[in-house]
Amino acid sequence: MLARRRQGFGALAAAASLRISASLDLNTVLHEVVESARALIGARYGAPSPVTSIKGSTATVLGASPALDPAEMREFFRIIDEQADHMRGLISDLLDARRIDTGTLSVAPEPSEVAGLVDQARNTFLSGGGRHTVVIDVPPDMPLI
Repeated sequence: MLARRRQGFGALAAAASLRISASLDLNTVLHEVVESARALIGARYGAPSPVTSIKGSTATVLGASPALDPAEMREFFRIIDEQADHMRGLISDLLDARRIDTGTLSVAPEPSEVAGLVDQARNTFLSGGGRHTVVIDVPPDMPLI
């Protein structure tokens, strides 16, 4: 779950188009991540909600007449399971955004190489379906941030 959160925050940082500089204040970064999280979470709610999918699938399984064959039932249960996981992720994202907003999320900043962070953001973008070529040119003498 922690690795998923780290990956999620990597995507949020990329989405926020953070400007990296040696004098960047951690509070500024957290504020931009919170604002990006709110935007991303808001965009997620524009799609059909997991509750709608879960409710529709359970209503179909429970109200099917004649009874569904086992393969159809497995498919509906797969949808229910997948959407419950999606809902858990949404709730986790909301709770994390709230903790960041209230200052109760513990953060242990550590120095990181800019090239590694940028590469991770690029990979997250590409794995999320990004179709544009991403070219990165990071000077080799960048300080740790």
